[in-house]
Amino acid sequence: FEEGLVGLKKGDKKTLNLAFPEKYHAEHLAGKPVTFEVSVTGVESVQTPVLTPEFAKEKGLGDSPEDVRKRIRESMTAEEERMDRQRRETLLFDAIRAATKLEIAPDLLDEEERRLLEDLLGQLEQQQQKFEDWMQRTKRTTETLRKELREEADRRITLRFGIQQLLEDKK
Repeated sequence: FEEGLVGLKKGDKKTLNLAFPEKYHAEHLAGKPVTFEVSVTGVESVQTPVLTPEFAKEKGLGDSPEDVRKRIRESMTAEEERMDRQRRETLLFDAIRAATKLEIAPDLLDEEERRLLEDLLGQLEQQQQKFEDWMQRTKRTTETLRKELREEADRRITLRFGIQQLLEDKK
């Protein structure tokens, strides 16, 4: 569609004979031919602003282009460090879980599963989403959600006990 618009100017008209993509979200239209009658009412372009001292000050980004670049660099470095720390933490937690062998009481799993569900419901409420809508949108059934919560409950409890034992062992 976009390629058919290239070069048109305000006031131009054009007919585009196309087909919907084979993997179109409205399945009944997938792969079907379609005709678009286009009238160009305006043409706009995006221009990247020049990073000048005035622009930096006006937008509250810093006193100079160098300040802006420095802040961006620092922000990117901090984000990379955060992601690396999170990756290492995940690896460590996975190793602790793998090394922890225990049999968890069903009541303890039930309690953790309830906590996880309450957390999920609280997040959905905060985002002003209905639970039923979320279930539909994420294509979950009650059984799949329960299974996911149960597995996460098991993982969390195993990690807690593993960390607790590691702390006791290492004093």
